[in-house]
Amino acid sequence: MVGREAPVLICHSHLRWDWVFQRPQHLLSRLAREWTVIVEEEPVFDDRPAGLDVLDVGGGVTVLRPHRRADVDHDLGRLVEGYVAMARGRRPLVRWFYSPMFAAYGDRLGPGQVVVYDCMDELAGFAGAPAGLKEAEDRLLERADVVFTGGRALYEAKRDRNPGVHCFPSAVEETHFARALDPDLPLPADLAGLPRPILGYYGVVDERLDYDLIAALADDRPEGSVVLVGPTIKVDPARLPRRPNLRYLGQKGYAELPAYLKGFDVCLMPWALNEATRHISPTKTLEYMAGGKPIVSTAVQDVVRDHGDIVLVARDAAHFLGLARQAPALFDADREEAGRRRAKGMGWDGTADAMRRLVEGKLGEGRRRPRAARPPQSTRSLIVGGGPAGLSAGLHLDDSDFILADRHDRAGGLCRSIVQDGFTFDYAGHIFFTNDPYVDGLFRGILADNFHEQQRESWIHLYDSYQRYPFQGNLYGLPPEVIKECLLGVIKAGRDADAPAGNANGGRPLNFLEWSLRTFGEGITKHFMQPYNFKVWGIDPARMSSDWIAGRVLTPSLDEVIDGSLRRGRGDMGPNARFGYPLRGGCEMFVSGLARRVEARGGEFAMRRSLVSIDPARKRATFRVGGRGEGGELRTIRYDRLFPSVPLPELIEAIDGAPESVRKAAAGLPSTAVVCVNLGIDREKVTEKHWIYYPEGQDKFLFQRIFVQSNASPHTAPPGHSALTFEISHSKYKPLPVKGKRAMVEACVAGLKRTDLWREGDQVAFEQVLGMPHAYIPFTPDREGRLAVINAYLHKLDIYPIGRFGEWKYVNQDGAILSGKRVVESVQADGKLQPEAAAPAPAEASPPQKRPLAVAMSAEILGNGHGNGHANGNGKGPARLAADL
Repeated sequence: MVGREAPVLICHSHLRWDWVFQRPQHLLSRLAREWTVIVEEEPVFDDRPAGLDVLDVGGGVTVLRPHRRADVDHDLGRLVEGYVAMARGRRPLVRWFYSPMFAAYGDRLGPGQVVVYDCMDELAGFAGAPAGLKEAEDRLLERADVVFTGGRALYEAKRDRNPGVHCFPSAVEETHFARALDPDLPLPADLAGLPRPILGYYGVVDERLDYDLIAALADDRPEGSVVLVGPTIKVDPARLPRRPNLRYLGQKGYAELPAYLKGFDVCLMPWALNEATRHISPTKTLEYMAGGKPIVSTAVQDVVRDHGDIVLVARDAAHFLGLARQAPALFDADREEAGRRRAKGMGWDGTADAMRRLVEGKLGEGRRRPRAARPPQSTRSLIVGGGPAGLSAGLHLDDSDFILADRHDRAGGLCRSIVQDGFTFDYAGHIFFTNDPYVDGLFRGILADNFHEQQRESWIHLYDSYQRYPFQGNLYGLPPEVIKECLLGVIKAGRDADAPAGNANGGRPLNFLEWSLRTFGEGITKHFMQPYNFKVWGIDPARMSSDWIAGRVLTPSLDEVIDGSLRRGRGDMGPNARFGYPLRGGCEMFVSGLARRVEARGGEFAMRRSLVSIDPARKRATFRVGGRGEGGELRTIRYDRLFPSVPLPELIEAIDGAPESVRKAAAGLPSTAVVCVNLGIDREKVTEKHWIYYPEGQDKFLFQRIFVQSNASPHTAPPGHSALTFEISHSKYKPLPVKGKRAMVEACVAGLKRTDLWREGDQVAFEQVLGMPHAYIPFTPDREGRLAVINAYLHKLDIYPIGRFGEWKYVNQDGAILSGKRVVESVQADGKLQPEAAAPAPAEASPPQKRPLAVAMSAEILGNGHGNGHANGNGKGPARLAADL
């Protein structure tokens, strides 16, 4: 850990370290490479006096095994905590729970530590579950800073019970189990002489297995062998089915398993469908795949959803028996290769690293203040919204008497990242570049050696061909008749610049569509500018003003436009020809670093606070504490001045007694919502491009852009995979043509298959859908008048909105940072907000000058990236509020 002392991790586990080698051992042995790892096991009852066995199990892991006599009570927890305190010293502490029953002792859920719950099983569904387990888990879920789940079904069961739940299905040590493919690996002696075919299972033999099915399988294959390898627990061995060809070989060491796997002709997962298996995500699935074996399973939910394309899943017992017979024939080379490829892409190293980074993000918060501490009841400056603008406001306040409140569990807004299943996605695509030296210094200073720069590869896909960005300077590759139409239109637009202005707007374009026609002519407007901008903004370009283009354009010469139609154009047009991105951790690595700088100034962060109402007369803001829904506690904070970055219409709606004229002004401010569909594809480097624009209709491409996340950094996808973000805008003028997450995913995959990014045999390995109700801010002719009414009212109340959604203007991450800085510094200097210096009017918005051509090229943006504009089809807009569809 750079710049921070490595923590001590104490794991409280109901599983013995030297028993079955599984998820806890895989993860903790890897975390021990950087952290001190101690594991507390359940007590051993023997004849010794109460004490603590301290076992060095290798790899930097220490196991604490308490022991006592069964008839003599003793506070064994005190011995464990004493050892942990001695080992810890003054270092940060991470408590990592596998069983909630450990959490009740002492102050294990108290402040000053990071609490992690790695929920690998629904323990309450198992036979012999201890009394009070459910209640203990409720308390642990309420307190935990981070919750990991061992599969999708568990994730769905826990995700609404804690805001920090992440799905990490069990992974695989692929090289270990691929040894089953080694022709020189000898078979174990107790397997080598058995009649074939050998239908094998390894794992725990317990109440999760369907023993009637196992017996039927042995009866169905009298010529072969059914083999179960593993320890028997929670079932009476005397009641297990017995057949001449059914063998129970007992527990084997982890190192021995590849040899047994090699000897299996068909791998079995004969799960009973009961409460104990409702939420399981079997680790052995990927291990079997790594060994290149056919797999037959009952219809366990996570197996069906995650691996049903490779595993042969049975509908019922008869189907299971049939599949077990047919498996060698059904398991062709393509299925074997797909399984091995999947196993290679889901290693324990990547899973442990992603988990570690999530925990590290909580370590500073855990040290600085108790999670349960109530925020102060009054403050000089209250910041509402913890995105880049809010963080910037906190950074530039003169004193530390401030509270930053945000509805999420951590700061960052929509610059946060999502780490799941080995993939890292941002809330919409993000890149880092800016023309401002101050912001550039922040980027580089905070990210340091994690700042990864590269040359941009930005393209447009139109009429089944690719053109470089920006469109109007790179017509090469289009059908000849389209190129001709575009060039003639550009030439005519240049000639018409000499004609007298013909509107009542002083010669200025009445709207964005008129501006495009004057600047680019009919061809470029028809084929790209009009369809793409409607697709992005969700509003007819004729309803948009043209004033937003200021500072976002460049004008190549007519020679350059013609040259770009004759040969493949330059890749360095526009201000973000080179861009940066965090090498590891996603966009959140910048905002989390920015948050640490703000916190170091001494102000208070109040997370999971959703704004409910503002009493402007008494200067009080009321928040609901907790997650979604209406059940959270209400808390009120008194302020002297308020800096909100929440969407302006929502801010006005929250203000008690806001005048009707102000409410009407806010209600008329349009915004565009965005859905991002994040997909993981099981093939590395599906393209060399960074992002691609799709201006054609939604019947062909539902999305307007694909951002190739894994090309921004190779560490955002597991090995052998690619990560893609599909952006889809919608509004009341342009509603979504499909509804629901599943339909969104299917429509994006259908569109992807129409491109060369998809190849025969590709599979979707990961899917996620995120909805952002506010993303883009369309500039309409009445916007300035509405904002004048709203801001005149707010500023009199010492309320100073900041950022894209507070100031309701089209800025990106660098603009949001500068907005927070400018507003705070102005209020501090003058006691009021001075008007922002007006940018010079763009030449295109003025009466056309006498020149051969004025071709506007707006800078690309991606999410909270750092250029602006959609005129060239370069719109990837961020939002500070995110909600699942």
